[in-house]
Amino acid sequence: LIICAEPTKFFHDLFESCSLASKELADIRKFANKSEWGKSSAADSKYDDYVLIIGESARKDYFHIYGYPVKNTPYLDKVNGTIVDGFTSGGTFTIGSLRLMLTQGDKVKWEPNYNLNIVDLAKSAGFETYWISNQGQFGKYDTPISSIAKRADYSYFFKGTTFAEKNTSDFDLIPILERKLAEKSNKKRLFILHTMGSHPWACDRISDMSKIYKVDSKEKSYIACYVTSIEKTDLFIKKVHQVLLNND
Repeated sequence: LIICAEPTKFFHDLFESCSLASKELADIRKFANKSEWGKSSAADSKYDDYVLIIGESARKDYFHIYGYPVKNTPYLDKVNGTIVDGFTSGGTFTIGSLRLMLTQGDKVKWEPNYNLNIVDLAKSAGFETYWISNQGQFGKYDTPISSIAKRADYSYFFKGTTFAEKNTSDFDLIPILERKLAEKSNKKRLFILHTMGSHPWACDRISDMSKIYKVDSKEKSYIACYVTSIEKTDLFIKKVHQVLLNND
């Protein structure tokens, strides 16, 4: 008898994710949420406004720019930028990954330090900070990620509870970014945009895309949605870049 273990992996990962999330929430409550960065300097920074886009559930091997045969990254393929090849996510799910990627934690134990997070680092250098999210937030100590987000000078969530509360497009983040960019400031600014990206279910993410990839097999229809969702992320990046250029 041969049993394929792969179908059970989802439930195993789900259990592990929930257990880790519960532990993270308990750990967060132990922290004073007080920055440990001290004072930093942004004197040598070239620009006044910086944007960090956080994607979701996007596999490198489904991006054309990284070798996928379908040309679903037309903007990234041609943009004058630095494309990093070799960066590895800190985990296999949102909390597990971003808690490490957005804090300077323990590199041996793979544990985050929420008092050394990216938002407080920017603030220590005199930046105004903005977190605009298409994810959920729950409450004051909802998840490790939104606890970091709420350290920003301005934070906005499309969803008050979970990410599944409603299906809002990542494109809806852009008008908020435009409004905030238009506001005058004598400080440098960091804008963090947390998207839904290719988060399951990918077919729900692409309802506002004019170009949707098609397949001749029902079994592969979800893959077509996923490939399209990657192209939507590419288009989102293009739109954000254009907003920044228009704001110069």
